[in-house]
Amino acid sequence: MSRPALLKAEAEIAAKLQSRTDDVRWLQASGRASLLEDGAPGSEAAIAVLEKAQRLAPNDASVSVDLASSYILRGEFVKRPEDFGVAVEILGKVLSTHHDDETVQFNYAIALEKAFLKSQAVEAWRAFLSRFPRSAWAPEAQDHLASLQHEIGEQRRRSEEPLKTPEQLVL
Repeated sequence: MSRPALLKAEAEIAAKLQSRTDDVRWLQASGRASLLEDGAPGSEAAIAVLEKAQRLAPNDASVSVDLASSYILRGEFVKRPEDFGVAVEILGKVLSTHHDDETVQFNYAIALEKAFLKSQAVEAWRAFLSRFPRSAWAPEAQDHLASLQHEIGEQRRRSEEPLKTPEQLVL
């Protein structure tokens, strides 16, 4: 989205929210617009407005997915690993009732990976590829899966190597 278009959308959203402060759809639109902003401030603003939307519509999967995405972005921007855990929790709840939702499944696998829950992420990527083999995101999912499997394999290999003796450490 171009900057002028985003500014125009934000102005329209702000105008609608002045008269409809508790309208979940406009709150969600505001959160999505904030996600398009660069950096941590956009993700912070998105979290604030999407948390309000979620309180108003706690069973709205779309709002929950956007909120989880906001946490993932903030976690990346401000190096806050606990945000990835929040995203995993939110998406896990949504996935329990929307297990056939491609976006939820994909974002859940991303959140697990970012939370360093590698084994669970591998399973989530496998589940995604099993359910959605023709998805436009399938190549990316395959890349994530291959990368994680390689990392896990390397960790296993290193952990199985014998420890060095004191003499080997000195040399």
